[in-house]
Amino acid sequence: MTRKFSLAYLTVGDLEPSAQVYVAAQTGYDYVGLRPIPMGLESEPLLDIAHDPRLHANCKAALEETGVQLWDIELARVLDGVDYDRYAPAIECGAELGAKVLLTSIWTPDPARQVEGLARVADLAAQHDMQVVAEFVVLSPVKTLASMASLIRQSGADNLGMLIDMYHFDRADTPVEAVDDLPPEWFPMLHLCDAPATKPVDTEGLRVEVRERRLYVGEGDTAIAPLLRRLPDDIVLSIEQPHLERLRTLGDSEYAARCLRHAKDYLAANGIQ
Repeated sequence: MTRKFSLAYLTVGDLEPSAQVYVAAQTGYDYVGLRPIPMGLESEPLLDIAHDPRLHANCKAALEETGVQLWDIELARVLDGVDYDRYAPAIECGAELGAKVLLTSIWTPDPARQVEGLARVADLAAQHDMQVVAEFVVLSPVKTLASMASLIRQSGADNLGMLIDMYHFDRADTPVEAVDDLPPEWFPMLHLCDAPATKPVDTEGLRVEVRERRLYVGEGDTAIAPLLRRLPDDIVLSIEQPHLERLRTLGDSEYAARCLRHAKDYLAANGIQ
């Protein structure tokens, strides 16, 4: 089968949503991922398509003109003190634009709130027939695949699965066999990137590497091919590969194109169709 690729938000995240769609179309991606739920970071542009009519109209026009589809939206985080209903407009907007998947991650250390929050996010997405994938993140309270799998089961939500990001998979020292006993329907997508064998020595090093220095697929030492062989063949490969120096040097379209080319070359070299 032909693998499907999506251009994840963080790879060219400074662009307006419509521009991200056009870059994805120009460089050969099947899908695009957008972030209509702002995280409130100082370095992050405000791209709130649910509340900005201009951004929404331009994004909708770009999707219609190019034929690129919106695959996922992010990021409905599980947090202490969050009003989950505030996510509803962005989820509704994403569904209206065609999104299939909503991303979440957990940033509260409270076990009860972790489960409750996952269930709440899943319920909001279910109202629009959208699947949720929960990402374990080495910088968060839920750092491992095993921990996230336990929380997903505890939530009891039928539309809740897991997002494996190859960076966090590698930095958490996850064995590829860890996915063998998990339901294949948990995995509609994967965040694809690579990383060197040598790991940062502290949290700040991890934070810089994950946001600014992810490598082309095949350039590092992450066990991408062995993991892909254990996951469903129709999993969407979302390239989340922020690398600020390369982005500044190459520009958005050229960098996105090289990310995709490296990924396809790697799959071909490893006999993954």
